[in-house]
Amino acid sequence: MDILQVPKSLPLKPLIGFSDITTLQIYLWHAHRWTGFYGPMLAAGLDHGPGVPGGYDEASFRNALTKTSGSWTIPLQGEILQPGSAEGIVLGGAMTLLEATLGTPWELDTDGAILILEDRAMKPYQIDRVLMHLKHARKLSKIRGLILGDFPQLFTARPSATPRAPYLRCRSAYALVCMRKAAARSKSSNRRSSNESGPTE
Repeated sequence: MDILQVPKSLPLKPLIGFSDITTLQIYLWHAHRWTGFYGPMLAAGLDHGPGVPGGYDEASFRNALTKTSGSWTIPLQGEILQPGSAEGIVLGGAMTLLEATLGTPWELDTDGAILILEDRAMKPYQIDRVLMHLKHARKLSKIRGLILGDFPQLFTARPSATPRAPYLRCRSAYALVCMRKAAARSKSSNRRSSNESGPTE
């Protein structure tokens, strides 16, 4: 990020994206306090269209880009680990890219923030390792809220393998939730495969 040069005189523009764009969003927040939008991209969300699996919520997307007062709701489909309400600046992104800023001039100050974390193709122990690193770096101690996005391609064990062993190595609540969901999907897939094969003689 040291070679990035964005003139301070450049008019504010909506920077929309997620995951891989995290580094650019962190730079613009540090350098110019630009507000980024963690939202759909052309090839991930907008390409599927609004209101469909793999797409985006059009109402909240438009509200985020155009509404400057009041509030709106977003129909999230998630699991609440700790009920409550919070207000704060929303920061975060791909957890491995956010972790990579620790100890650098681009390290995020998360005090009083609502932290969003997501990533893909990570094993449970990798998620646990990043969360423990953030915890020991005191990036979780003064946040006002924690939102965990989808972690696609998380569980890579064979369908027939038992997910019991990773539970023993995992200390983070969210990794446990992810593995429970992955285990449920695996069991559901196994049941479908069994039903499709039909009865045996």
